[in-house]
Amino acid sequence: MEREKPQAVFFNGFTLDLARGRLLRGDLEVKLRPKSFEMLRYLIENHGRLISKEELIRSVWVDAAVTDNSLSQCLIELRRALGDDSQTIIRNVPRRGYIFDIPVTGDGGSGERQVEAVNGQAPEPPAAAIAKPGARRLLPLTALAIVAALFCVVALNMGGIRQRLPGWTSAPAIRSLVVLPLEGLSNEPDLDYFADGMTDALITDLAQIEALRVISRTTAMQYKKARKSLPQIARELNVDAAVEGTAVRSGGRVRITTQLLLAREDKHIWARSYERDIQDILALQDEVAQDIAEQIKIQVTPREKTRFASAPRVNPDAYEAYLESRYFVTLRGADAARKSLEYARKAVALQPDSALFEASLADSLISMSMLYAAAPRDVLPQAKATAE
Repeated sequence: MEREKPQAVFFNGFTLDLARGRLLRGDLEVKLRPKSFEMLRYLIENHGRLISKEELIRSVWVDAAVTDNSLSQCLIELRRALGDDSQTIIRNVPRRGYIFDIPVTGDGGSGERQVEAVNGQAPEPPAAAIAKPGARRLLPLTALAIVAALFCVVALNMGGIRQRLPGWTSAPAIRSLVVLPLEGLSNEPDLDYFADGMTDALITDLAQIEALRVISRTTAMQYKKARKSLPQIARELNVDAAVEGTAVRSGGRVRITTQLLLAREDKHIWARSYERDIQDILALQDEVAQDIAEQIKIQVTPREKTRFASAPRVNPDAYEAYLESRYFVTLRGADAARKSLEYARKAVALQPDSALFEASLADSLISMSMLYAAAPRDVLPQAKATAE
């Protein structure tokens, strides 16, 4: 006889009430839009399995054409609802998809009904969790044994003894890394300039740390949408670590997620999500770079720390124009150079006190000369004046 599917599933202090279509944290309902609820249900039904963006869109938006932006908005809502800023519940695997990566009780995917809510009340604990009288008497002895074991671990580590034991290996040092192109979560190539701009800024910030070797933007961007494994990329670039992530803009807000991985081992070290007003985008980029530096325990000089802490606010429209200018300048053509100059001038006009935008304008003017979009005598004097 086929077993009945559960009415509810449980994870990390939450209850997904499948019968009533709601998410509960304890006794409190967490409001979700219908599509966000359906996405969470599908992820939980397939927990532990990598689900591609395409599969997720097909399953949630049945017979409807949507962009990746709809998917991104639902993911943002779910992560807020679950308190999943570090992406440990819904884990993003760049360029591949998503995994609901924590245990679930009452498996909605297998049809087995391990635990079920009855009349809206919380389930009783499983029998294995109820200690027998004899087991209770063992608890103090077990606790004492754990304390003794912890004492031994601490004692062995004093004076570096643990590191000298056979088989002990300390965490590998990270002295070089690549920032792989951040994923833009959009089906529209014209919007790639935003994620590419975030990638460029993160590379630039990390490259300011003298003790760290950072792969150049030109080389890193060759791996955009490349179907290569991380260990293979590590061998090709001879790097210790890689930074992956996503960058999405919604109205006046920017959300960046980053993951730090040991490249050769393809081993996850650290992840974090950031969300700020777009006016604070430069400070956000510096914060991401500083956090990565702290995670890899690289030496950051006082001068470099001061630079990370002094990012000015930007005019959102000016920054948008700046990103578009940087995007066109990388296309390396005469028409693209003219577009780059157009947007660079717009950025400076909107925020004339920005050194970043002035430097971008100088670069665009030089590109006009190098790419034969203008005579050198017409643009190079302007470039020099702007740079100064």
